[in-house]
Amino acid sequence: MSGKTIFRLRQETFRKACFNYWRYVFNDHAVLFFTFLLGALAYTTSKDPQLLRTIVKLLAYLGAIASFLFAVRPSFPLYIEEADGYWLRTNYQFFEEYLSQVFLSASYLAMGKWLICLLVVLGTKVWPLAYGLLFSLVTLVILVGKLMTLKKKASWMIQRDFRQSYQKEMRRQARWWLFFSQFTRVKERRLGQVKRRAYLDFLMHWGQKQMRTVHGGRQLALALRSSEYLTSWIWLTVLGLLLSIGNLPPLFLLAIQAIFLLMTTLQWGSLLQFETHTFLERVQRASKAEKEHDFHHIIAWVILLQAGIFGIVSKVTHWETLPSFGIVVFLLFAFSLYGLSAYRERKARRD
Repeated sequence: MSGKTIFRLRQETFRKACFNYWRYVFNDHAVLFFTFLLGALAYTTSKDPQLLRTIVKLLAYLGAIASFLFAVRPSFPLYIEEADGYWLRTNYQFFEEYLSQVFLSASYLAMGKWLICLLVVLGTKVWPLAYGLLFSLVTLVILVGKLMTLKKKASWMIQRDFRQSYQKEMRRQARWWLFFSQFTRVKERRLGQVKRRAYLDFLMHWGQKQMRTVHGGRQLALALRSSEYLTSWIWLTVLGLLLSIGNLPPLFLLAIQAIFLLMTTLQWGSLLQFETHTFLERVQRASKAEKEHDFHHIIAWVILLQAGIFGIVSKVTHWETLPSFGIVVFLLFAFSLYGLSAYRERKARRD
């Protein structure tokens, strides 16, 4: 057993868990983004004959923004179980080897993200070459600064008490895992039925088995009516078909997007209760203030990305009303989120 062996074993577990959680996230919200973009492309088809050029522009803008966000945020994947504490505390060399592997992994991953960012910016003809080079240079400077900070953090953790360091990292990591695993599975978490695979696949497989029986149609109808997850997919599909049929006004499309964004925000708002159940037991040691800070951080990024999509789609499809209404929607949700947080804090103080 060595530090490199511990790192390899724990990183394998960490990657599998993160893959499952990200799959849950994209299963739900990628459909929402796709539906909105479907309406934008349907509108563009009737107004702009150069549809292919428009799609390339849209993907280029989205790719540049996504690459920038990924490149300037290198991760520090420190994953240590309680059993590893014995090996890493008793041998200084094990701990030093482990942290060196962590830093190398974070550096390689960050440089790979930056390379993707460079290819996206320079490979598309949407941005001028000078702007693309300037954009890449700025992100490279930010990335190097982040990596140097991570290096200092690794040295600081070696010099300090090991138990205090890895407990802090475990609390931080558990809080993020909480949101990755639950903000799309709130209903199933409360019922204690969290599945590793997508609930939609499980339900459709069960429906196919039930259809073979005499009362299969009735059983499937009950399943469709009781499943919020599958119902949301059906509504989004119907919405996409409606958007593809006719030339709907941009204000109507924006209102639909705002309603779905409101529903998503309210669903995530239930996490502010932080009830003790199943997976939440893993983050008992984290304070409520830390959890609420992470929750507000995630919600803020979601709203900013939504506002960015509003602006990009309006620029590509020439919708003059989207920027102003996008700002209004952003401010509305920002103030509603602040009001919800203030209301819960006052209620907690009264109780």
